Amino acid sequence: MTPRIQKHETPYLLFIILISLSITIPCYGMGTETVGSKNWERDFIPHPSRVYTQWVNGNERFYYQCDEKEIVEIINQFVNMEIERHEVIFRPEKGIAITFENKRIPFNLTVMNPSGLYLHHAKENQHKGFYTTIPQLTIYIDSLEMLKRLETIDPLKKIHPLYVTYNMDKILRQLTEGTTDYDRANGAYYISLIGPEAEPTIDTLVNAMKDQSESVRAQSARALGEIGVKNETTLRVLTQAKNKDSDRVRQTAAEALNKLKQSMSKEELSKRETLRKAIQEFIERLK
Repeated sequence: MTPRIQKHETPYLLFIILISLSITIPCYGMGTETVGSKNWERDFIPHPSRVYTQWVNGNERFYYQCDEKEIVEIINQFVNMEIERHEVIFRPEKGIAITFENKRIPFNLTVMNPSGLYLHHAKENQHKGFYTTIPQLTIYIDSLEMLKRLETIDPLKKIHPLYVTYNMDKILRQLTEGTTDYDRANGAYYISLIGPEAEPTIDTLVNAMKDQSESVRAQSARALGEIGVKNETTLRVLTQAKNKDSDRVRQTAAEALNKLKQSMSKEELSKRETLRKAIQEFIERLK
């Protein structure tokens, strides 16, 4: 798939590892992004609520900031697609997209459309359980009130609902034993999604801050910030990265340090756990 680069899109060269015929070959793939809704009509799921889109080696992600009516419109488009199954993932948190230049963009619904080099890699490594080969829609739910409003949406009865639970052992193996930078960086990324519950992975993330890959170090720094535990070792490695690493890692480490200053209180953690359980119960009712 050829990237559609427009004047409003920003192209980036991203280093990837392509595995073919059991030979590891370094090659470069193109990445583009669009901030805002310009040319939304051309999207995989076209809707004017789109606030950001990213294309990396064929893997397309579309981010939307929607009200309930707009969520219904996007879900209706999704469930009417002729695909193997309609997977909708529910996440108990606010959605924040990170651009290539580390700009943060709020959203509450995203669609991923795997294709191109990404899909090739995903199919070859599907046995690892780290990648999806079909389109997925994810709804980010940040309150019980939003969840109650979603319960009235009829199109959700046509989906295959998922609550993403993470196998910590599998993720740690991906981070520590992944044969490509992409695998290891994704391991750290998944840990960042788990947040405070991933506290047992801190020592592994600290070691990953020494990885030769900039992407692995950046995602590990982000995960340390999302976990939110302030201890001497975490503060030391993040401060070192902020002062001495590449521009991308320095910025991510600085953001992680800021997050540690604003770590979740016990009350906030309790609310998140209540929301998590409510989403799981909601999914059981959908099945």
